[in-house]
Amino acid sequence: NRTPMLYVGGNDGMLHGFSAKDGKELIAYVPRGVVSGLKDLTDKDYQHRYYVDGSPMTGDIKDGSAWKTLLVGTLGAGGRGYFVLDVTNPAGFEATATKAPSLVVLDRTRSTEVSAPDCTLLTDPASQTACTTAVTQDRDIGHITAAPVTNSTSLLHASQITMLNNNRWAVVLGNGYNSANQRPVLLVQYLDGTKELMRIQDRK
Repeated sequence: NRTPMLYVGGNDGMLHGFSAKDGKELIAYVPRGVVSGLKDLTDKDYQHRYYVDGSPMTGDIKDGSAWKTLLVGTLGAGGRGYFVLDVTNPAGFEATATKAPSLVVLDRTRSTEVSAPDCTLLTDPASQTACTTAVTQDRDIGHITAAPVTNSTSLLHASQITMLNNNRWAVVLGNGYNSANQRPVLLVQYLDGTKELMRIQDRK
């Protein structure tokens, strides 16, 4: 009896989620990678630009003992990267507004206008290592514009969100165009456990 939802990206900097029953908006999310450009929307001489331009996809995964419905969205032409939201309980979106951060599973979006963080400024070794790893991985993440691949047995789910042969759940994506490293890479973003990213590069 979950609320059926319709999710669409918007050029107002947000991903919007609407109830398919009555059209009421239940969620709006601003990915990190578009925040720096939101100020342009108030410019009286505003020129069109892209924000959340990618097509979102959803799928069910099992993380530990809990089944969840996750949404994976991309910025498309609006920026580099992707984000993952927990949309398991749409009926509770409004009631849990104060717990909004719990809906964000991860956000790996970056604006092309913002430089990568300087990891050497971190004093904690573990944090510095994690930061360096993320910056290195981000260099292989570009503008992901490919449309989701629909599951033929369930049009509401994408076949790219799947259980792999190692019994772990992941979303599989092409890395898009204009990544910093300028090379094709297959991204395997795990959605369970420690949610690490694996990059597969063509060795030809």
